[in-house]
Amino acid sequence: MGRETCKTCGEAVENGYTICWKCGTGVDGSPPAAEFVPDALAPGETQRTLACLRCGTGLSFVRRMKLHEGSLLPGLLLDVGKLFTNREGFDTYACPGCGKVEFFLAG
Repeated sequence: MGRETCKTCGEAVENGYTICWKCGTGVDGSPPAAEFVPDALAPGETQRTLACLRCGTGLSFVRRMKLHEGSLLPGLLLDVGKLFTNREGFDTYACPGCGKVEFFLAG
């Protein structure tokens, strides 16, 4: 059995796994189990169910991202510069229909 591609989201499914890590669909095409939570979410968190404001297609959870505000100081002070940046967590959702991306504060 080689590397397979998820029939729902197109993500690569590694050898030996029976479900897609990203969406929970079985390699045989079976739907995700009700208790499936993507790895990108912390335990106990659930995804939002959102529709794209542009085309109405359901948005797909991409991952939780940490974005920083501010600049990093170059050179030897690089590590010190990181202390002065504001890092905020965002859940990222993308529309598979039109490509619109939306960010929501991580809850």
